[in-house]
Amino acid sequence: MPLKKNHDLKLIENICKLAVENFNKDMNTFWCGYDQKSTNVPSERNILMHLGAAFLGSEYQCYAEVGYRSKTKNQRMDLVSISKPSRGSINLIAIEAKNFYGTEKATEVYNDIEKIEDYFKYVSKSYSDPKTSKHADLPYKINTKVGIAVAIAWDSTQEKSNKIAKRWTGYKDAKSKSIAKLQKKLHSLNAKSYVFKSVGNTNELSHYSKNGIFCNVLVAIFEL
Repeated sequence: MPLKKNHDLKLIENICKLAVENFNKDMNTFWCGYDQKSTNVPSERNILMHLGAAFLGSEYQCYAEVGYRSKTKNQRMDLVSISKPSRGSINLIAIEAKNFYGTEKATEVYNDIEKIEDYFKYVSKSYSDPKTSKHADLPYKINTKVGIAVAIAWDSTQEKSNKIAKRWTGYKDAKSKSIAKLQKKLHSLNAKSYVFKSVGNTNELSHYSKNGIFCNVLVAIFEL
């Protein structure tokens, strides 16, 4: 289901863009990974931190590692953001992030999206009616539920990072069933996909990789 108001989508897009800009500045100042291998790049918690700061700056409230109960086990959502209440209702945003090195990580990103869907099913049962809700800390009706899946495409060359980004925005990769499955999921949700370029500082990172380390921050926004 598409977002009902273009204004809401534009606001969320601008918040994500600001978060990526600040994330990029920080990575250019201090590289908090320890070598050029894709598995040793900075934690995705860094982009989550900047997303939280950007939402807070736009009069949202933010909560990290939000607990909920799925059908089989206790789970935690990376980041949950709540809009300023209006007429007793709020917009609820759930965010999951992963470092995305390519095909082998597509399944994890897919699982993140399903996790967001699962969280909103839980929310619909637990938070939908403030009068019967067991969660007194959220005494508002939920107007809109928005999911944001973030994937950080790291690589030692811009070309390789761009190749991963193309897959995110609909590029057909017949060799990879996991990429195709992820693309199909994003399409089924009518997700709005974005690629925010974020390039590593070649001077700061020259001792890790000859050309520095590059990344694209991939964002998908969808309403449930």
